[in-house]
Amino acid sequence: MTTVDQEIAVEAPDPSYIVDPSFIEGSGRSAFKILQSRLCPACVQKFEKSKDPSKLTFDDLRKCVQQSCAQDEGFVTPQMPLLECAFRLLLASTSEPVTLTELHRQVIDLWSNAPWPRHISAASLERALASDTYYGIMELRPAAK
Repeated sequence: MTTVDQEIAVEAPDPSYIVDPSFIEGSGRSAFKILQSRLCPACVQKFEKSKDPSKLTFDDLRKCVQQSCAQDEGFVTPQMPLLECAFRLLLASTSEPVTLTELHRQVIDLWSNAPWPRHISAASLERALASDTYYGIMELRPAAK
């Protein structure tokens, strides 16, 4: 009697990503300033009128990005570098974390409508996100059981 070894394919969970302002700060940069430089004119104006702009947080700016900047046609464009696109798409997302599959779909949708369409595989996007040292894009690892 012979036995056949059967391999059970266990699919790895889809990686999920966030923007981690503490990583940016830990690298000696200001997460607040990095985000502030990407605000739409409406948010810039809103925060200039704020009574105490020094009390604004990264989360305050991010909320404005989600509510206003993300609706601006020029907030994310196909001409931007890949990691800049990913950073802005993650900031604009109201659900956190964002899976690799969802982020890949958004990048492909953005790039496919460009005058010079580009393509990237999910695996290549995953490698690019893993190499980020500027934007604070971090993969969330599932907790050990």
